[in-house]
Amino acid sequence: MPPRPNAPLAGAGPAGSADPARGGVVVFAHTPPPHHGQSAMVQLLLDLFQRPAGRGTDAPRLFHVNARVSRDIAEVGGFRAGKIFALFGHCLHAIRLRRRHGARVFYYVPAPPARTPVWRDLMVMALCRPFFPRLVFHWHAGGLADWLEHQGTLWERHLAHRLLRRHHLSIVLRPFHRRDADYFEARQVTVIPNGLPDPCPDFERDLQPHRYAAATARQRALHHHENRASVVVRVLYLGLLRREKGLFDALDAVALANARLRETPLRLELTVAGEFASAAVRAEFERRVAAPDLAGTPPAVRRAGFVSGAAKDGLLRESDCLCFPTLLPEGFPLTLAEAMAYGLPIVTSDFRQLPEILPPAYPGVFAAGQPADLAARLVEFTHRDYDPVLRHWFLKHYTAERFAERMRAALSAV
Repeated sequence: MPPRPNAPLAGAGPAGSADPARGGVVVFAHTPPPHHGQSAMVQLLLDLFQRPAGRGTDAPRLFHVNARVSRDIAEVGGFRAGKIFALFGHCLHAIRLRRRHGARVFYYVPAPPARTPVWRDLMVMALCRPFFPRLVFHWHAGGLADWLEHQGTLWERHLAHRLLRRHHLSIVLRPFHRRDADYFEARQVTVIPNGLPDPCPDFERDLQPHRYAAATARQRALHHHENRASVVVRVLYLGLLRREKGLFDALDAVALANARLRETPLRLELTVAGEFASAAVRAEFERRVAAPDLAGTPPAVRRAGFVSGAAKDGLLRESDCLCFPTLLPEGFPLTLAEAMAYGLPIVTSDFRQLPEILPPAYPGVFAAGQPADLAARLVEFTHRDYDPVLRHWFLKHYTAERFAERMRAALSAV
């Protein structure tokens, strides 16, 4: 059962032990809903810190302020007057926790690079930072420094530097995003990638043989395709449906790839799973999939809507490849970690050095914003043998246990 909003969470240390975080940590961040990578990771953090950490390991006590201001995914990042009052209430609650429990550390997830979230940060820092001796930023979204320098006003830059600089610890999800920590002169920076509980513990027994068999079937179809039936290659797009996530690049690329594969038995089918960011995106999507290069018989695109639980598990198991064509300054997309856990081959954009999440020299990388290059990588994938390297990479680097170990060490040292 998830922790109650705004509830204190017991640390993982032995009963009666000294609290290593000098009174505890106020976690000022929201959990689902709305559901996205950041809120899911906050929930995981809270859950993991309720579990025993092992002998000889202390963990700070967490006090959660569920700082939710958006009612659904469409409101995230946008302005609504009610958000100001909700945020003010969350700040007061954090201050009360500081006074009641002596929590000295304020844990906060800074804004993505956009004006409304930046002003949220400024308000929270102005109200809360004076009360907490220690400040920790966990950068789930990258690019704030670049946004302030190139799109922010002089006044926004001045306030951001005054209120956010010289914090005690920056936690970044991958090396590329040290830029934000350095911009605000963090006193200490540590790299802690996201992690998640293994969603596919039966991989070696049940799923890996299926992955090998599917790759073998594709190879046989390519090399002995006379009088053979069509082989469907299932490509998965999983995430928020918006242009900046590369949704329309994925649609264009699948159309181009199928044109290149026309003389073979292979046919790509794109499953699109997620919520539309807006009604305008939905309308544009429906127009695009109705075009002749996608609307054949059978159609090349299938919509699955928002998926979770068993439905999401089924998609990740039955798909042959994940397409992740983002054009956003992603921190550490959980979608990539989930795909790796399922041993699902990935084709991803190279935007903001995103491939540093993957094993070195991983072949499924294309130039961001270039549907033709994405199509070429998808075609190349259909010709490759299966390699479980991504599953092994997940187990080595991105499990929940590794994440918890690193977070306990980082927060205990503040």
